[in-house]
Amino acid sequence: MNDGTKKKSQFSDIQEALKQQIIAAGGEYWVSGLKELQTSKGNPLSKGQMAAFLLEEKAKERTADLQYRGNYNPEASVLIGAIWDFLRRDNNLIRMETAVRLDRAPLEALSAQLIFEFGTGIDLQAVKQMIGRMVRQIMEKLGYEIERKSLRITRPCLFSSGASYRRKGQVRDRSVRNSADRTWLEGKGDLFNRWVDAQVRGPDGKPNFELMENLAARYGIKCPPREAASPGEMRLIVGILLRPLVPSSEYRTIIRIGGGRRCS
Repeated sequence: MNDGTKKKSQFSDIQEALKQQIIAAGGEYWVSGLKELQTSKGNPLSKGQMAAFLLEEKAKERTADLQYRGNYNPEASVLIGAIWDFLRRDNNLIRMETAVRLDRAPLEALSAQLIFEFGTGIDLQAVKQMIGRMVRQIMEKLGYEIERKSLRITRPCLFSSGASYRRKGQVRDRSVRNSADRTWLEGKGDLFNRWVDAQVRGPDGKPNFELMENLAARYGIKCPPREAASPGEMRLIVGILLRPLVPSSEYRTIIRIGGGRRCS
C-alpha cells in the first residue's frame, strides 16, 4: 500500500470512527475523545479537517429525516442527490439563514457557491426550479415559512427572483425604512457600550472629548490628541481600549436618571 492509499484509508477510518462517536454522544462534540482518536490513528487529520467533518455531520442532523419531495427525471438521481447534499451542508445552511436575517432570498446567497461547485452548467431552468423547491423544504424544516413568494434579485445571480422567509409566527414591521435619521440607534449595543455612552455623551447626545478623556484616565488610558480623531472616532477608540480593563461589575446595571443615562 503506497502512502497516498494508506492516508486515504486512515482518513476513512477516522471519518467512520468520528461518525460513530457523534451518534453515540447524541451529536455533541467531545474534544477529549477526538484527541484520543487523533493520537491513536497517528494524527492523519488536522484539527481543521476534523472540525469541518464534525460541522457537516451536525448540519446533516438538522435535516437528517428530510427527504426531497419533488418530480424530476429518475435518470438524474445522481444530480438530485448531489445538489440535495450540497444544500444541506453546514456552510450553506448558514448562508440561507443569514439571507433571511438580511431580508433577502436564500437562493441569492447560494448562487456563487452553486456555480463554484457544479460549474456554469447549473444555469438550467428546470434545475433551478428544483433547487428552489429543495430550499423551501429545508427552510421549512429549520422552522421558517415563506414571507414573500417572489422577491426580485437585482444583483448578478443564477436566480432572477426567489422566495423570502421568516421565522414561523414572526411579524415584521415593514413601515420602518433605513434613512439618515439615526434615532433607531439609541440604546443599542451591549451593556458595556451603553455604560460607556452614558458617561461620555454630553447633553446633546454626542460624544464629548472631555468626558471621554476623564473616563479613559480613570483606567490609566491616555486618549489620542483631539486633533487626531473626530469625537465619534475617539468614542470608538476609547471603547476598544477600555473593554479589556473594565470589570463587568462596573456596567452590569444601567439606570435612567432624568433626561440622561447613568450607570450604577
